[in-house]
Amino acid sequence: MVPSGKKPSGGCHACRARKTRCDQKPDGCTQCQKAKRVCPGYRSKGDLIFRDESTNVVKKIKAREAKKQSKIKSSSTAPSSPSTSLVSTEHGQDDLSTTSSPREIQREEHSPLTIVYSVSQDLEDRAINIFVYNYVLDPNGPSTGHLDRVTQLSRAQSLDDWVFTAMKAVGLAAYSHMAKAPSLLNHARYQYMKAIRLTNEALRSHNVTKDTTLMAIQILGIFEQVTGCKQKSIQDWIQHILGAAAVIKLRGKRQSETPEGRRMLVSVTSNLLIRCVYGRMRLPIHLRQYMENAIELSGHLSIGLKAQGVMMLLADLRADIEEGLLSDPSAIILRATELNNMLADFTDNVPADWTYDIIHTDVESDIIYNGTYHIYYNSWVAHMWNAIRTQRIMIYNLIKESLQAGMTCTPPMFTKEGFVSQFQIATEMQRSLQHDILSSVPQHIGIGDPPSSTAKASDTNPIPTSGGLFIMWHLWLVGIVDGTPAPMRSYVARILHSIGDVQGIQQAHVFADLVQRTSYIEVWHEKENVGSLQMEAEVSGSSHGHQMIEAE
Repeated sequence: MVPSGKKPSGGCHACRARKTRCDQKPDGCTQCQKAKRVCPGYRSKGDLIFRDESTNVVKKIKAREAKKQSKIKSSSTAPSSPSTSLVSTEHGQDDLSTTSSPREIQREEHSPLTIVYSVSQDLEDRAINIFVYNYVLDPNGPSTGHLDRVTQLSRAQSLDDWVFTAMKAVGLAAYSHMAKAPSLLNHARYQYMKAIRLTNEALRSHNVTKDTTLMAIQILGIFEQVTGCKQKSIQDWIQHILGAAAVIKLRGKRQSETPEGRRMLVSVTSNLLIRCVYGRMRLPIHLRQYMENAIELSGHLSIGLKAQGVMMLLADLRADIEEGLLSDPSAIILRATELNNMLADFTDNVPADWTYDIIHTDVESDIIYNGTYHIYYNSWVAHMWNAIRTQRIMIYNLIKESLQAGMTCTPPMFTKEGFVSQFQIATEMQRSLQHDILSSVPQHIGIGDPPSSTAKASDTNPIPTSGGLFIMWHLWLVGIVDGTPAPMRSYVARILHSIGDVQGIQQAHVFADLVQRTSYIEVWHEKENVGSLQMEAEVSGSSHGHQMIEAE
């Protein structure tokens, strides 16, 4: 499927077949009524934008290859020229082949939908633009960025085909859902399978330790989040993260020797810690050692690194309880309180650019919860705040469970007054943290506008859909934690469904279903998914007919 080069007909199928004028009435056109036939209906918006060009693809690619070879021959004695951009201005000038050639990404600083509807670009280049706009965040102020190594390697002309193909797959899948154009999803899956093949070839060669190989596996994980309609997609995403961790293990300590390598290490580790904390498992020892090395080499402990360090300790605490190494309620409460105090100290002493505005409004909005929302430096800073808040929510939940366990002992370990007081404090703090997470929703998903009298300039810019990825996990925890009020749970489920419908991240619907059922991730409790995290990159089939990078 490629964009239509001319204005397409919106007429019904019968009028287009007969080449007659169609008035396109919603209940059936006048031509069909006069002919006393049932109007067959109209094409979707996605079909109006794209037309099937599958029969011409091979010819076009061969023609471009011939033209490129001709240019190479003619320029062999000419001075070198700047590399071309994937954001082209002339239709047909972009290279759709998968040969290794110098390519550079240019960020478009406006809405990705503007990019998509521009008919001067090839479909796959638009897919890359959509991916970069929505999922690549350069370091900016307090933000350490997200997949920013893509931009850096692009400028150095070092991006490999397996990265480009993975980016195309995610971009096509995201737009397929956002534009309600399901015909694009088959092409996205084709690119996904192609990216799997290319990445596996890299894994079996000297390219296994390249930054681009690690990035491709991470991007393939995002594909699972964008397309996943079942709980199995959450496990598939984790398998990709385990694959990335396996590559880091092969690279050894040199992964943490450069600032770029350290950011990639932190990204993989933070994702894997989600599985460890919720699954009551410890972070693999080699990742812990590399993280300690990264902290030592960085010479600076950012709030993000500090919070990640506490998250490793929280995973250890939950693993100790799961393994029966720690069972005394008082000892559990003591360790949990120590972790909570560390996190509270971080948030009480943040730099100026980590602070946020608290806005109270009477304006009715579907996304503003209880008339309050926050404005952060950007969605990444909001995500970091929420990462700390979710840890503290889990810690307070652990304290409440331990208090209840202590009161059921014979004799009880706590006095009734002490129990009631501590339980009430934990419940109130937990509820306050839940409200803070919900107050970050508008900046993460960008559905609706804050009141114009208080909005900053950045509030009205298109919000990258990576915000939906960032907040899904936080919303899920807010929705399922014990004691969550029904209205709050209903709001969380509705926002998650909005992320799936508007931002095209299908896995959000899975989390919404879990919230509505007040359920943990059941697939993680299945026998084959329980246990230690052993990492070895290999290929296996996934539940929905793809192949994926997997680690077992």
